[in-house]
Amino acid sequence: MARGPAYPYMNLESAVELTRKLYEYTKRTPANLGAVLKDKWEYSPTSSTAVKTVAGLRYYGLVDVSESSDKAETIKITDRAYRILVDSPGSTERRQAIRDACLSPKAYKMCWDTFGAEMPESMRSTLIFDHGFNESTVDGFLTNYKRSVQFAGLLDELDDKKQQDDLPEDATSGSIAPLQSNAPPSQPAQAGLIHPPAPLNKVVSPAKGAGMRQEVFALTEGDVTIQWPEVLSPDSYQDFDDWLTILKRKIKRSVVEPDGLKGQRQVSGGDAQ
Repeated sequence: MARGPAYPYMNLESAVELTRKLYEYTKRTPANLGAVLKDKWEYSPTSSTAVKTVAGLRYYGLVDVSESSDKAETIKITDRAYRILVDSPGSTERRQAIRDACLSPKAYKMCWDTFGAEMPESMRSTLIFDHGFNESTVDGFLTNYKRSVQFAGLLDELDDKKQQDDLPEDATSGSIAPLQSNAPPSQPAQAGLIHPPAPLNKVVSPAKGAGMRQEVFALTEGDVTIQWPEVLSPDSYQDFDDWLTILKRKIKRSVVEPDGLKGQRQVSGGDAQ
């Protein structure tokens, strides 16, 4: 079976998170690649997941890998990654760096140039028939691609442009006619605000389709939903298992203990002494 086009192993948001951990570990100084994989990212340096992770970060232009004087491989963040990590979230330069990272992989650039923001239902079959993607892996590619495009704000940018293009023009002067506001007098509409801007990292969950399974786990705070293909290769399952480990670590940061429980633990600790 043909391998198909090369593309990143993870979506851009996950890649930026891994790059952030690298920056926290070594700042902008080159670090031993094996040590980063084992100590900071918790991967076996010789595993396929480790190889694909490093390749994914390089696809986005977030890291450079080189060989040190003692023949050991080193890794460091790029200028693009530094801009994304340290600039203010509203910085124009940071937003541009994220967009550049998203369209750096050739497969992502091809999809954006071919389909744009429309992403038609025929996108999957077109990738298989016209661009050599494998049927067993194309769904994973599309999920990561769509999440990356959304994270990069490309869809928000096009929505804003479309809103501007749809503004009516004055027939006599050619100037933009003011929009009529339906807001009550006590709450006047903000000048120039057509719609509230969408968050940069808002992710639109793909609809469940043929060949996919879905489970919903109900929590007090809300539902947790996960989807996966009905058929997985052993390598894909291993990749998914590694991803779940990372996901659990990220979710754990959202856990907030009730104040009462914290107090009980403190008292218990004091009694033990």
